[in-house]
Amino acid sequence: QAAAGRRAELAAAAAARAAADETATARLAGRTANSAAAIAVAQRVLSAAGVSGEVALSGTRVRVTTQASTPTVFLSLIGIDTLRANGAAVAELVAND
Repeated sequence: QAAAGRRAELAAAAAARAAADETATARLAGRTANSAAAIAVAQRVLSAAGVSGEVALSGTRVRVTTQASTPTVFLSLIGIDTLRANGAAVAELVAND
């Protein structure tokens, strides 16, 4: 389960960062960021990492929650084939003044 937890946390952090980076140019120029594009970038990061999750923009924050699973070796002998774990990350969208 630790491996699934690490994957979930790392993917959440990478996706949150990618969403924040996607909005950086607009924020630096004083324009409104394209939230749909930021969410799409974060979803692509999650997909590439092989985890499922949700991305939400609320005000100046990007919140990513993830779910990952990993196959078991020894636990499969007693019918437990996968272990699941959750992860989460938040990125703050701040303007450079």
